[in-house]
Amino acid sequence: MSRSRLLKRLSLADAVRTVPRKANSREQRASRWTAYAQSPMGHGVEVVRPGEWWAITVPSLRGVFSQASHLDEVPAAAREAIALMLDVDTADVGPIDVHVQDQGGAGALT
Repeated sequence: MSRSRLLKRLSLADAVRTVPRKANSREQRASRWTAYAQSPMGHGVEVVRPGEWWAITVPSLRGVFSQASHLDEVPAAAREAIALMLDVDTADVGPIDVHVQDQGGAGALT
C-alpha cells in the first residue's frame, strides 16, 4: 500500500472518531427521563386491594406495576418501580399521587 493511501485511511479513521454523537445519545435520553421523573406534577398511582396485597399500577408509564403489603408502603414501592423503569435514582422521582380504587376499579375513594 502506498504511503498516500495509508495517510488517507488514517485521516478517515480520525474523522470517524471525531464525529459528534447523535442527538439521540444515551446521555440525552437519560437526562430526558430524569426530567420526566422529576416532574413537579407528580405521578398518578392507582392502587387496589384484591387480596392481602395492594396492587399498584402507574397508568402514565406502560408496564410499571408493583405491590405493597400496607397502604403506607405504596408511595415507596411506586417510587422504586418508576425509578427502575426510567433508569433513574429513586431520589429523582417526583411526588407520588396515590388513588385508591374499590375492588372493581370503578372509581377513586380518596
